[in-house]
Amino acid sequence: MYIQVWSASPQGIQAHPTGVQVSMSKGVPVFNIIGRPDHVAKESRMRIISALRSVGLRVNNKKVVVSLTPSHLAKRGAQFDLAIAAAIMNLLEGKPEIKSEDAFIGELSLDGSVCAVQGLYNMMEGLIASGVKRFFIPAEQISSARYFPGVEIVGVRQLSDLQQPLSPVVPQSLEDRPNEGMAYEIDYGDIAGHRLHKRAMMAAAAAQHHVLLVGPPGTGKSLLARRLATILPDLDETALREVLQVHGQVITDLDAIGIKAPYRMPQTTLKRSELTGTSAGKLGEVTLANHGVLYFEELTEFSKTVIEDLKRPLDEGFVEIGGPLQTLRLPARFTLLATANPCPCGFYGSNQPCTCQIQNVQRHQIKFRGPLGDRFDIRLLTSDYMEEDLRSNDPLNSHVMRAMVTSAVQRQRHRYESPVIRNAAAPIDQIFKTFESEALRTKFQDQFKDHGFSYRDATQVIRLARTLADLDDEDMVCAKHLSEGMVLHGDF
Repeated sequence: MYIQVWSASPQGIQAHPTGVQVSMSKGVPVFNIIGRPDHVAKESRMRIISALRSVGLRVNNKKVVVSLTPSHLAKRGAQFDLAIAAAIMNLLEGKPEIKSEDAFIGELSLDGSVCAVQGLYNMMEGLIASGVKRFFIPAEQISSARYFPGVEIVGVRQLSDLQQPLSPVVPQSLEDRPNEGMAYEIDYGDIAGHRLHKRAMMAAAAAQHHVLLVGPPGTGKSLLARRLATILPDLDETALREVLQVHGQVITDLDAIGIKAPYRMPQTTLKRSELTGTSAGKLGEVTLANHGVLYFEELTEFSKTVIEDLKRPLDEGFVEIGGPLQTLRLPARFTLLATANPCPCGFYGSNQPCTCQIQNVQRHQIKFRGPLGDRFDIRLLTSDYMEEDLRSNDPLNSHVMRAMVTSAVQRQRHRYESPVIRNAAAPIDQIFKTFESEALRTKFQDQFKDHGFSYRDATQVIRLARTLADLDDEDMVCAKHLSEGMVLHGDF
């Protein structure tokens, strides 16, 4: 007796459709799984035998061979459990009825419960592309149906459910997404003054400009940086699907992702493999922050290797992970946000006396003044609070700022006719077309030369100016936007 059903195997943030072929016959009792399964997939044999007993079925006197195809691709994970068990049940008792376009994804516990699995979104997406029309998945993950209108999805709680007629759910539209208006316990309204820095945070949120804040302890660097999450715009459908592909690999509840951009804040002990990912399938921080923010608090405390490894994903928008058989290319389009003290003691250039030797200050600052520092569009100093800051009644809270960011994002989508292009990476010639006049362009090119700006500096300021105009809801880039862009870009 023979049958084939479908499942899938994750590969990076993609998934390969996997044929689960099951042959069962009389003979010496054996249960073999072939087709390059990893140790987790091999262990499914014992889980499946126990789960089958829970529904009154035994294969003790059968020769069972399971082949996972294509055989040249490595298979990893426990998601094949449900497919193998369903195929065996069909061969033993004709239930469940299986069609050629059916797929089964789920891990089994020993008592027959069907458990949630990581990577469900990617696996379903890959299987739909290959022609699968009906899915049997863990019931606790049935909300995933909202992301796949047009296919039948059946939630399974126990293996015994497959012995009964099951009705598929009707997928909701992707528009019915959770977490609209997500609430935060922190707000930019909590911060007195710092209007220029808040303006910088809006530019970062609206157009994906990289930001570096340098200043003594207690001057608001972390307060400003941690609140950036409160003004990030909602993800559009294209970005949301990419975020689901990434985070679906590490969590089982897709609704927990919501529609907000990711905000990642790794520890200073971060290792290179944790930053970029591994060939074994573990995703790194640069990929987990895709379409969101990667925040390095106290940048100078991270290892030199980690800081060096940031440069390529910042420039190219992806990271490559080499394995024994192939190289994975994973997305890494994120906004880098970093804070740093100006010296080891923290008080260089402040009202407090600095106790550092000048060579130690220089050694400390090279981490944010070197090649990585050149990649920050916005480079601002935070200084000691002034009395007027403490008396400030600044109306720029997170609600107001987020509304301005959302409006600026819509303007960019309309201008570039793309849901993903932002000013920070937009073609310079398109931005020049929005300058108020040719004379303005010539004037500021001369100013750039006077300041000793490199080509990179000049393009960063021009793109920043375009973002500032968008935040002001203005079609044309004016002199005030370029002047403010030069201030935000800094000169350190």
